[in-house]
Amino acid sequence: MTENRHYGTPNAILWRYYATARRLSCEAASSEDLDVVRGNTATVIIVVVATFEAFLNIWFRTFTGPGSYEEHADSIIRDLKTRKSLGYKVREWPKRVFGRGLDVESGVGREFLRLVERRNALMHFTTNCDAIEIPGVRIESLVDLTTFETLAPSDADGALRTLEGMVVEFFAVKGDRPGQCLRGLHYWLGRVAFPEEIAAAERGDA
Repeated sequence: MTENRHYGTPNAILWRYYATARRLSCEAASSEDLDVVRGNTATVIIVVVATFEAFLNIWFRTFTGPGSYEEHADSIIRDLKTRKSLGYKVREWPKRVFGRGLDVESGVGREFLRLVERRNALMHFTTNCDAIEIPGVRIESLVDLTTFETLAPSDADGALRTLEGMVVEFFAVKGDRPGQCLRGLHYWLGRVAFPEEIAAAERGDA
């Protein structure tokens, strides 16, 4: 801590976010209380999306300094200052810096954008308020909670797998070898990649 500020390595906050999401996912899987299951799962989805955005912000801010990608530093800082959307960062930053973008039309990229939409449904409530009628009664200004009420522990686990897949895909687009991509999971999220997992990835089995 310096002058009331706390500093850490680029991965420090991401480890904390990912650990929190994993803990909540485990609690959701072991609970029989539907409020706990749905509340934890909703929080996991929100945290997972926030974690990947934080990862993009930190990685591009850190590694467009002096070095391989420094010619992109000004444009990245400008985008951060103007608060470009997550969708913009996912689509544009890798393409700008690495020369090719993340595939968001298929695979884990498409799953991540679906997760973002689910996050939005849990947070933004941009549709008009609904109303229902029963004989003699009309109830107005209702909010559609369908997304929340249908959440299950598998949704939390799936969100974590999607986050991990996006980090791996990010480093693959960057040009890293499969084993290096998996090691990136450990550095950036604290998710251990086991030797046999790395070996399988290098062989092309995973």
